[in-house]
Amino acid sequence: MKTMERATWIAAIVLMALCLVHLPACRGSEGAATGRAQGRHEAVFEDNEIFQNDLVGIRVAGDLPVHIRDNDVHLNGRAGIILGWGARARITGTRIHDNHDSGLRIGGTGCVDITGCRVFANLRSGLLIDPLERGFRGRIRLMVSDSRIYANQRAGIRSRVGPDTMALLSVAGCSIYRNLDAGIRVRNHTHLTVSGCWIRRNGMAGIISLASPNDPVLDIVNNKICFNLGPGILVVQGRSGEAGIKGNWIYNNLRSGVVCGLWKGHDYKVGGLSIAGNIIVSNGSGDKGAGIRWTGKGRVSVRKNVIAYNVSTGIRSKGCKGYAGNLLFANGKAARCCEDPDTAPFMVESIQYSGCAGRGKGDIITDPRFLDPDAYDFRLEEGSPARGILYGK
Repeated sequence: MKTMERATWIAAIVLMALCLVHLPACRGSEGAATGRAQGRHEAVFEDNEIFQNDLVGIRVAGDLPVHIRDNDVHLNGRAGIILGWGARARITGTRIHDNHDSGLRIGGTGCVDITGCRVFANLRSGLLIDPLERGFRGRIRLMVSDSRIYANQRAGIRSRVGPDTMALLSVAGCSIYRNLDAGIRVRNHTHLTVSGCWIRRNGMAGIISLASPNDPVLDIVNNKICFNLGPGILVVQGRSGEAGIKGNWIYNNLRSGVVCGLWKGHDYKVGGLSIAGNIIVSNGSGDKGAGIRWTGKGRVSVRKNVIAYNVSTGIRSKGCKGYAGNLLFANGKAARCCEDPDTAPFMVESIQYSGCAGRGKGDIITDPRFLDPDAYDFRLEEGSPARGILYGK
């Protein structure tokens, strides 16, 4: 095991800088692995412990592909790793933790692929996309897969690019939990794709899309989002990409399952968001917490979701519009009703929709028949009426 301590912090940076020559920057969607695939050289930085440097543990800039593999990067001053202009990096099997700023900061254009890493207990965000120069223009691509991102003092993953920067952020198969701010937090020209992740027990929300000059683009698909101390998903501003918010299990969050257009008491206009095919269960606490809540501003489409057992109501909207083809059951203080899914007493129906008169077109009110909801198993029994809602069967 090689060790890089405080007295040799320059070496930790310069070692990488010596390699930064020659090759053109990554283009397209191949990511940092492109160089090797085309037979180009790759600098490999392997099996090191890098700690207690005054500034940064590892700093990379330039366009030679770099592979940072099986390192332990911790207790550094500004950040564990900073990737600057043109950086093309793969980071695999590396622990990035207890750094005095972010664990990893992407500060310039580049393509970065993080796989099988643990990013935890950093004093700011675990992974941060934040250009080093004001007024920066360019494109940043970050792909994170099969990693654990937890116990960071701000967000687990955060993109705070300016209006002239495009960030393509893809997160797949990760476990993101116990971050003090949010699991994932984005703004501006960020296209966020999240799939197959378990996002739980984070502070303000599981996922937050903030108000900004340009709407973030959101594709949040097939995740478990649960036990967060705010909403499961909070979209202050944002719009759907190809999928929108689709196929997720969103359950047992302290506030609502999905909140749109609301932030610190102010209403915002959502640019066009699809919420479809989700199972949204048991969100809220005390007397607060809807399955889905939005202010009625902008365009939000709520279609073919199963919304059950939420504390105050199933769907809450100022405009009483935008929803159709959903299954609702036992939200708020409504009785467990009904054997006939197409009819329900007026009061039961009113509570499901937070006082709105009349259900949406094709909505039904009946028991979805989850396999074992007490064990958070929201798969559907054979013959469940929710199968027709979610799968058209």
